[in-house]
Amino acid sequence: MSFQNNLLLAPVKAVGQMPLGFLHRVSDLLAFIAYNVVRYRKSTVFQNISKSFPDYNNKEVKKVSRQFYKGFTDMFLETTKLYAGNEKTVKNMVNYTGLNKIDELTDQNKTVIIVMGHVGNWEMLSTMSPMLKHPLHIAYRPLSSKVIEKYMFDMRSRFGITMLPSRKLARHLIKNRKNPGSYVLISDQCPTRKSTKYTTEFLNQPTSFFDGFIKLSQGVKAAVVYLGTHRTQRGKYEVDCRVLTEDAASLSDLELGKLYVKALEQDIRQWPDQWLWSHKRWKRV
Repeated sequence: MSFQNNLLLAPVKAVGQMPLGFLHRVSDLLAFIAYNVVRYRKSTVFQNISKSFPDYNNKEVKKVSRQFYKGFTDMFLETTKLYAGNEKTVKNMVNYTGLNKIDELTDQNKTVIIVMGHVGNWEMLSTMSPMLKHPLHIAYRPLSSKVIEKYMFDMRSRFGITMLPSRKLARHLIKNRKNPGSYVLISDQCPTRKSTKYTTEFLNQPTSFFDGFIKLSQGVKAAVVYLGTHRTQRGKYEVDCRVLTEDAASLSDLELGKLYVKALEQDIRQWPDQWLWSHKRWKRV
């Protein structure tokens, strides 16, 4: 099966080794097709942007939508560089600021829960691990497709991040609470009806969020850090680190949740085309 997976991923590897400029020209074509021909989730994108920015007129909604599709297809192709591109080239695509804050917290033997959203190219954080003193983990949900699972696993772990299935995260945190390390959770997905969640005002509408990071961080008295990711120019990203609290247990669920939501909303408002507008964020509230 491993040989078969590698064979199926060979074209992805070949794409990842192509020049970034060429990939962006291909991305222009894919964005045109996605927006004008296939119309991939176009009604969802329009509806999400319109409701989130009620002051936008139709022209402004279309402008942000077009920019979103261009960034979306860029990200799709740029992740192949993370999988198979030249290591120096990949690392030069990202500039990090404030990572010393994570080191300062882990040096105090604190567990650090890192929260972020689907802004910019969130996959770029996979290059972050070598810049930290202590282990970096990312929680993920195993996929049904073995080929895509292998691609995502290899891409994300290539630069040293430890992949940790979400279902094992709580037990791992409790077992390792005296061992300094940081854990990444992408926390802006739409919760299922059965999952525990909290609801707050976000982008001008009531919005439900997973409360997993809140319960986990409070349970081990972790520090909580927000990572903001945004595109500064094509193929270049900035990742900045903001400490939300040094002790999650000192805050209520709602207080901690609002700190994250406020940071995420601030980034979306500053770079409105860079959030993942194509997912059905408000289908369950």
